[in-house]
Amino acid sequence: MSNDLLIDSIRRHAAFTPTEATLIGQACKLRSYSKDSWLVIPGEVCAHAIFILDGCVKTYFADLNGQEHIIQPGNSGWWGRDLRSFCHQVSGR
Repeated sequence: MSNDLLIDSIRRHAAFTPTEATLIGQACKLRSYSKDSWLVIPGEVCAHAIFILDGCVKTYFADLNGQEHIIQPGNSGWWGRDLRSFCHQVSGR
């Protein structure tokens, strides 16, 4: 798996040298997740932004009745995270 999609996405917003692109790539951890995996477990703090190289994710919370409410869908080339937890460093829901 390559981080080329991530580098291309960032290049749309900022210019950088090939050396800087290499440094960005080295600073990122590539991980694969299976279907129905949790990226942030409820009650934990979302410590990282997630760039989706391939596949889909959903950011959601479950209400007191167990009903899911999707906050943000995400496809390849998109960023995903529990924004409230990530920005304020509070427990996810």
